[in-house]
Amino acid sequence: MGLIFRIAWRNIFRHKGKTLVIGFILFLGSLVLTVGNGIITGLNEGLQKNVVEGFSGDVILAADKQINESVLASMSGQTLESITAYPTLKPKLLALPYIQKILPVVVGYVWVLNESGQPVDHYLLGVNFNAYRNFYGENLAVLEGSYPDAGQQGVLLSSTIRERIYDFSGFWAIPKGQALNTHHLSPAARQDGDKLRLSQQLVFLGLSQKNASLDIPSEVLGVFKFKELNKLLGFYSLLDIESLRECVGYFNAETKKVAPTTAQSKLLEAEAGTLEESFDFDTGATLSGGKPLSKELFTVQKTVSKTPAANWEDGTFNAIMVKLKPGYSPKEAVKELTAFFKSERIPLKAIRWSQAIGMLGQMALIMKGALLVFVSFIFFVAVIIIMNTLSIAAMERITEIGMMRAVGAPRAFVSNMFVAETGILAAFFGGLGILAGSLLVRLLAMLHLSTQNEILQIFYGGDTFQPRLDLVDLLLCAILLCFVTFLAVLYPVSVARKITPLDAMSRD
Repeated sequence: MGLIFRIAWRNIFRHKGKTLVIGFILFLGSLVLTVGNGIITGLNEGLQKNVVEGFSGDVILAADKQINESVLASMSGQTLESITAYPTLKPKLLALPYIQKILPVVVGYVWVLNESGQPVDHYLLGVNFNAYRNFYGENLAVLEGSYPDAGQQGVLLSSTIRERIYDFSGFWAIPKGQALNTHHLSPAARQDGDKLRLSQQLVFLGLSQKNASLDIPSEVLGVFKFKELNKLLGFYSLLDIESLRECVGYFNAETKKVAPTTAQSKLLEAEAGTLEESFDFDTGATLSGGKPLSKELFTVQKTVSKTPAANWEDGTFNAIMVKLKPGYSPKEAVKELTAFFKSERIPLKAIRWSQAIGMLGQMALIMKGALLVFVSFIFFVAVIIIMNTLSIAAMERITEIGMMRAVGAPRAFVSNMFVAETGILAAFFGGLGILAGSLLVRLLAMLHLSTQNEILQIFYGGDTFQPRLDLVDLLLCAILLCFVTFLAVLYPVSVARKITPLDAMSRD
C-alpha cells in the first residue's frame, strides 16, 4: 500500500498541469456546495425562527376532526372545525411542562365586498389584540393608524392586502380619522392622483360551509406589515375576535345558549299556516292553552340573548397557537401532546408549524433541493472533466503502465494507483474547498448583512443574512465529494486496466 501511494504522489507532481485542472474543479465544487449548504441552513433556521416567533408559534392545536392540517394557509379556504370549552382546556394546557404560552384565535376565510368591483378573498386572524401582542411581542410594524386598544373593534389591515384590494376593487383603504399617506401608495394607486377612491371601512363576508355567515362592516384601525418576511406572511390581516366570530357564525363571548321549552320548540317548528291561525288580531295573540303569543315569542327571542359577560375566552375558537419553552422540539412536543389528548380524551390534535403553514413551511426544503440540483449539475460537469482528464493521462502513460505490467504488476495494482492519485487530489483540493467555504460562511455571518427588500428577506430567512454550517452539512459535503471522486475514477481505471505490455511496445 505504501508503494502505491509513493507512486501516486510521484505521478501527481509529474503531471502538474492535469493535477491543477482536476484540483481546481474539485476545489470549486466543494466551495460552492459548502457555501450553498451554509446559506440554506441559515435560511431554514431564519424561516423557522421568524415564522414561529412572529406568526404561527411552535405548534398549532386544532379540533381532532380537522382533516386538512394546513390550518393557517389552506389553498382551498375550507372552514376549520371549531374548538369549544377553551376555559376548561386552558389550565390543562398551561400545566404541561413544555408549554410556555398559548393563544386561542379564529382563522377566517372571507371576502372583502365592494359594490362596484370584484370581491377579494382574504384570510383574517380573529384575535384579542392585547393577548396577541403579549404572545408575539412587537412582530408588527404599524405604518398608518395605531395598534388597537383592548376591546376596540376593527381591522388591522395588512399593507399587502390593501394593495390587493385596490387592484381588484379600485379603492384605497386608510385608517379611520387619518389623512392619505401618499408615501405608502402602490405604483398603480399613485397613477390615479386626485381620482383615487378612499375608504375607511371594509365589509367582510364570512365564507363558511357549516355556519351561517354574515357580512359585517369593520373600520380600518391601522395598516401594518410584518417586520420579518412580510412578503410571505402578509396575506393575513388581524380583526377583533368578536367581529370575526360574528362574521363566520361562531358563538361569541356575549352569546349564551339557553335550551328552549317544549312550547317554544313547538313554536319554532310550527309551519307558517299554523302560526297564522294561532294569531288572532281581534282578540289578542294567544297560543293553544291560553298563553299570550307575544310573551312566548319574546321568550324565544331571549333563547339566544346578549349578556354582559364579556370574557373573550368564553366564545368559540378554531385554532390555538402554542409556544414551547426553550429546548423543546416541536416534533417531540407534538408526540407528547398527541398522547396527552388521547389519554385525557380531549378532542384536539397537535400540528407542527411547518405543516400548519402549508407550502410556506416547505420553502426551505424546496430551496435546499433546488441548490442540491444546481450543485449536482456542477459536480456532474466536474465528473466528466475529471474523467476525461484522467483518461487522457492514462493513454499518455501507456509506456509506464505497460512496463509495470511487464515486470509483474497486476491489474489491481494499476487500479489502486489511479484511485490513490484521484483520492489524494480529492482529499487535498476538496478538503481545501470545504475549509474555504466554511471560512466564507463564517465571514458572511459576521458581517450581519441586513435588507429591507422583501424578496431578499425570503432568501435570507429574515431581514439579516445569517448563513451557518452544522456537522450534518459538513458531512454531506464530504460524502458528496467522495461520491464524485468514485464516479470520476471509474472509466480511467477501466482504461488503465486494459493496457498490456504489448501496448507499451507498440507505442514505442
